[in-house]
Amino acid sequence: MSPSLTAQPSAQVQPAPYQSEYESEPSHHPDGAPALVVSEVSVERAKSLVAVLRRVDDLTAEQMLLDVADQAGVPLWAASDQVLAAVHAQVAEHGLTPQALDAALASVASVHALALPARSAPRPAA
Repeated sequence: MSPSLTAQPSAQVQPAPYQSEYESEPSHHPDGAPALVVSEVSVERAKSLVAVLRRVDDLTAEQMLLDVADQAGVPLWAASDQVLAAVHAQVAEHGLTPQALDAALASVASVHALALPARSAPRPAA
């Protein structure tokens, strides 16, 4: 039997672990997996919404979301969640329109701004 056909002990090659582009996003679950999947799903849904309503490809849609996220200083998944929530709120009243998407993209805010209480008019001095 030729030496090349004999079984030789060798180290098994392990496949590289799957690396998600959203893996650096924070997880709110102890093992991280469910939150990561939800984040990826919301990004994909928002990206698809932008692609369809703006009639652009996926890369352009993702770049638009990245630009909005960068302007607000939030991660992509947070911007995507805000866009989806804003569009959902407007769809019942106005339908799914490019204007609803534009308003949703413009409404993305930093997490800090979202946490601030609404300010009322200043109180007059006593």
